[in-house]
Amino acid sequence: MEAYKNPNTPIECRVRDLISRMTLKEKIGQMAMPGKGSLTPTALRDGSVVADLLPPSLRDRREVRHFWAVVDPLR
Repeated sequence: MEAYKNPNTPIECRVRDLISRMTLKEKIGQMAMPGKGSLTPTALRDGSVVADLLPPSLRDRREVRHFWAVVDPLR
């Protein structure tokens, strides 16, 4: 049994084991998860869901639109 699945293994070892198995993409995905309830159809359509991922100083709507203007061509 993998250490991260073993409830008898100390939590620090479980976390270290799980993180070591994750790809960079998975780690970034975990860090960039939007908050619960923020993935509404409207938020996805207008891009406001991105505001959850930005630091408070950048949560202005203009900044969100600018973020998407920069990110969209990279997809």
